[in-house]
Amino acid sequence: MSAAPTAPLLRIVDVGKVYPPNVRALNGITLDIRAGEVTALLGANGAGKSTLARILTGVERPTSGTLHLDGRPIELADTRDAHRHGIACIYQELPLLPNLSAAENITLGHTGRPFLGLWSPQPSRRVYAELAKEIPDAPPPDVLVGQLSVAQRQKVAFIRALAAHPRLLIVDEGTSSLSLSERQEMQSLLRSLAHARGIAVIYITHFIDDALSCSDRIVALLDGKLALDRPSADTARADVLHILGGGAAAATARAEAAARVKPVERKTAGSGAGLTVTNLACSGVAPLSFSTGVGECLGLYGPPGCGATEALRAVAGLSPHSGRVDWNGEVLPSAMAQRVLRNVVYCNGDRAKNLILSWTVAGNINLLYLFRQALLSIPSAAAARARAADVVSRFAIKGTPNEAIRNLSGGNQQRVAVARTVSLGLPLLLIGDDLTRGVDIVGRSHIHGLLRAAAGQGAAILLYSSDPEEIANLCDRVLVLRDGHIVDVMRRPNISVPSLEAAVQVGRRAHA
Repeated sequence: MSAAPTAPLLRIVDVGKVYPPNVRALNGITLDIRAGEVTALLGANGAGKSTLARILTGVERPTSGTLHLDGRPIELADTRDAHRHGIACIYQELPLLPNLSAAENITLGHTGRPFLGLWSPQPSRRVYAELAKEIPDAPPPDVLVGQLSVAQRQKVAFIRALAAHPRLLIVDEGTSSLSLSERQEMQSLLRSLAHARGIAVIYITHFIDDALSCSDRIVALLDGKLALDRPSADTARADVLHILGGGAAAATARAEAAARVKPVERKTAGSGAGLTVTNLACSGVAPLSFSTGVGECLGLYGPPGCGATEALRAVAGLSPHSGRVDWNGEVLPSAMAQRVLRNVVYCNGDRAKNLILSWTVAGNINLLYLFRQALLSIPSAAAARARAADVVSRFAIKGTPNEAIRNLSGGNQQRVAVARTVSLGLPLLLIGDDLTRGVDIVGRSHIHGLLRAAAGQGAAILLYSSDPEEIANLCDRVLVLRDGHIVDVMRRPNISVPSLEAAVQVGRRAHA
């Protein structure tokens, strides 16, 4: 790692943030951010990482404390102030317009800048093409963003951030949807931006190993306070886990207890009636045939664009498809509503789509019940309130039923989405599409516990994850996909991160 300059580019001094009525998100944060360094920022959901990022980008103002840039105090009244000071951010939820091209998207927020002109397409293309040289396998400039995968959209977001010529680049979970190899490519890019171009990089991530391998410094927040600030070379994984992951095992145990089952031993195959998919084909997916039994977690794994998400959505009835889907002894109707009535439920990691953020926790918990009952009978308000209170209590959700779900941390929001599905009862086919994207280690452990408990109770789990470690930890069998084809089938105990990555690279054809 390169030597850090003596003076920080940005000094954060005693910064605090309090939300009404008296929620303290940050408490006295003092931190130096140096040019030419990658600073990894870790912390559980709700620890204050994103709050700090919003303060540094002018989205919010601190309740107390000061920011100093090049030794001088600054105030960031809004995002334009941050841009003027050379601060850019790549957020987990990407603010790109799907009906514009990749090149056109980089002009958003930068109109009138000399290097871009006023929405003239040619300068945008030239700037995009030049910056895209630094991004591995960047999408072409004229492709519509709405046609890109999440991983490809994140690359466009990187190019857009670089177009502002930042001195400080904040990456807020910007690699959470990438495969392991793509995350490694992006980490190499972050190191290059810091060490070769002298940009100060703050890398907010939940992947501890990624943070240690990529960064010059490790910073961790705990309950809004600075818990760790140390050179990465002097920090072991155990040090970070001691601060952040102490609750992971307890979270798993609580989740399994919530479903009122004992932790189950991993199976090598499911048993009993379950899911059988025959010659399933849709956009981006060649005819696929596979099955999974009740009590089994069947994983799908592959690089972005492998067809896993498209296959899951087809099984859930969310997209047109050909072929046959049998569940619990019957051929499923093609309509999503009819599949939900049979407890075939799709749940993904995009919380903005998975939940109605303007609703309360109770409203979101009852969403599936209300949908199903509306097709059969008039829902009971009293039953809905009781159900929400039970789920919040039983699944240890940190929030009240009447609280707006947008006020919960990302991990708790996702816990609501999974808990409401698990609580539907049996028979249940839970279709998980990158469920824990952007969720911290404790939140992930709790969700993993919910999935294990559901499988132990007799649910069938069909799961895609962009994180190979998650697939290796949870799944009894894995279908490795590439370009819409099954290229390998792996079974426990032969499922590991290296074997998954090797299978993706080799890409040999197999049948489930």
